[in-house]
Amino acid sequence: MIWGSIYWAEPSVTRFEMSEPGLDIGSARSPCIKACRLDANGCCVGCLRTLAEIAEWSAATNARRLEILRDLKIRTSQSAAVQR
Repeated sequence: MIWGSIYWAEPSVTRFEMSEPGLDIGSARSPCIKACRLDANGCCVGCLRTLAEIAEWSAATNARRLEILRDLKIRTSQSAAVQR
Protein backbone atom coordinates (compact mmCIF):
# COMPACT_ATOMS: atom_id res chain seq x y z
CA MET A 1 0.00 0.00 0.00
CA ILE A 2 1.26 3.48 -0.83
CA TRP A 3 0.72 6.21 1.77
CA GLY A 4 1.03 9.98 1.46
CA SER A 5 0.69 12.41 -1.35
CA ILE A 6 1.61 11.61 -4.92
CA TYR A 7 3.58 14.27 -6.75
CA TRP A 8 3.55 14.42 -10.53
CA ALA A 9 6.62 15.33 -12.51
CA GLU A 10 7.85 15.52 -16.06
CA PRO A 11 9.85 12.56 -17.44
CA SER A 12 12.99 14.71 -17.33
CA VAL A 13 13.14 14.38 -13.53
CA THR A 14 16.64 13.55 -12.37
CA ARG A 15 16.76 9.94 -11.29
CA PHE A 16 18.28 8.95 -7.97
CA GLU A 17 21.88 7.97 -7.63
CA MET A 18 22.37 4.66 -5.88
CA SER A 19 25.49 3.37 -4.21
CA GLU A 20 26.28 -0.31 -4.29
CA PRO A 21 24.42 -2.02 -1.45
CA GLY A 22 26.85 -3.50 1.07
CA LEU A 23 26.47 -6.53 3.25
CA ASP A 24 25.96 -4.52 6.44
CA ILE A 25 23.55 -1.90 5.11
CA GLY A 26 20.99 -2.09 7.92
CA SER A 27 17.56 -1.18 6.66
CA ALA A 28 17.36 -0.48 2.92
CA ARG A 29 15.90 2.97 2.26
CA SER A 30 13.17 3.59 -0.27
CA PRO A 31 14.39 5.00 -3.60
CA CYS A 32 11.21 7.11 -3.89
CA ILE A 33 11.86 10.76 -4.76
CA LYS A 34 8.16 11.69 -4.79
CA ALA A 35 8.05 12.07 -8.57
CA CYS A 36 5.46 9.33 -9.01
CA ARG A 37 4.18 8.61 -12.50
CA LEU A 38 4.36 5.43 -14.54
CA ASP A 39 5.97 5.54 -17.98
CA ALA A 40 4.95 3.48 -21.01
CA ASN A 41 6.95 0.51 -19.66
CA GLY A 42 5.11 0.55 -16.32
CA CYS A 43 8.05 1.95 -14.35
CA CYS A 44 7.92 5.03 -12.13
CA VAL A 45 9.70 7.97 -13.80
CA GLY A 46 11.13 9.00 -10.42
CA CYS A 47 12.54 5.81 -8.93
CA LEU A 48 12.20 3.33 -11.84
CA ARG A 49 10.37 0.75 -9.70
CA THR A 50 7.48 -1.17 -11.20
CA LEU A 51 4.02 -0.80 -9.67
CA ALA A 52 4.42 -4.29 -8.17
CA GLU A 53 7.75 -3.34 -6.56
CA ILE A 54 6.26 -0.13 -5.15
CA ALA A 55 3.30 -2.02 -3.68
CA GLU A 56 5.58 -4.73 -2.27
CA TRP A 57 8.12 -2.37 -0.65
CA SER A 58 6.45 -1.72 2.72
CA ALA A 59 6.03 -5.43 3.52
CA ALA A 60 9.27 -6.63 1.89
CA THR A 61 12.14 -8.03 3.92
CA ASN A 62 15.40 -6.12 3.88
CA ALA A 63 16.88 -8.85 1.66
CA ARG A 64 14.06 -8.39 -0.86
CA ARG A 65 14.46 -4.59 -0.74
CA LEU A 66 18.16 -4.99 -1.54
CA GLU A 67 17.21 -7.24 -4.46
CA ILE A 68 14.84 -4.55 -5.76
CA LEU A 69 17.57 -1.89 -5.37
CA ARG A 70 20.00 -4.07 -7.34
CA ASP A 71 17.37 -4.44 -10.09
CA LEU A 72 16.93 -0.65 -10.09
CA LYS A 73 20.65 -0.16 -10.54
CA ILE A 74 20.49 -2.36 -13.65
CA ARG A 75 17.41 -0.48 -14.92
CA THR A 76 19.14 2.86 -14.30
CA SER A 77 22.17 1.71 -16.31
CA GLN A 78 19.98 0.47 -19.15
CA SER A 79 17.91 3.67 -19.14
CA ALA A 80 21.07 5.81 -19.31
CA ALA A 81 22.42 3.71 -22.21
CA VAL A 82 19.19 4.14 -24.19
CA GLN A 83 19.20 7.92 -23.66
CA ARG A 84 22.73 8.28 -25.10
